[in-house]
Amino acid sequence: MATLNPELKSAISEMPLKEKEKLLFRLVAKDKLLIDQLQFKLVEEGLSTESRRQLVQDSLDAIYHQKINSAKAILEEIKAASAAISWHVKVTKDKYGEVDLLLNLLFDPFDMKPHLFSDWRTSDDRLSQFLAKKGKFLCNKYEALNDEFKLDFANKLNKFVNHLHTSAAGFFAREYGVPKEIEF
Repeated sequence: MATLNPELKSAISEMPLKEKEKLLFRLVAKDKLLIDQLQFKLVEEGLSTESRRQLVQDSLDAIYHQKINSAKAILEEIKAASAAISWHVKVTKDKYGEVDLLLNLLFDPFDMKPHLFSDWRTSDDRLSQFLAKKGKFLCNKYEALNDEFKLDFANKLNKFVNHLHTSAAGFFAREYGVPKEIEF
């Protein structure tokens, strides 16, 4: 990110208010993330975290209700959903929601499409590797949560890491250092 020298800062400060506003609006319009952050903070006053989280959850639910049976197609959907979760967190700073949404995203393939992980020969390494890598990321995010929030996720997270380690993704889970059990 470029920095402004003191002379330029001073010159901008001395600009008439109307010109500064025009310049600000032009600059803000170029940054989609900034627009969403300002919308959330200034217009929604930070009160829409739950409804925004629910919209992301609805898109996650839709993934596993599709008639997708290939690991490659599921991986593409999961990656897109993971990006939506990341965007939600960048906009809202919702750490609880991040763990909740990631856990749902990563748990559901084992729950709703178990045939993709039942046998090492039929599984797709890229899907297994992605789930293991995201599983490690999820465990790190879980550890950073407040202790009272950890209780909300402990059981489901333990089921997830168990699925991860006992499936075709187990090799990658061990490689990435995903714990076999989450203590709470």
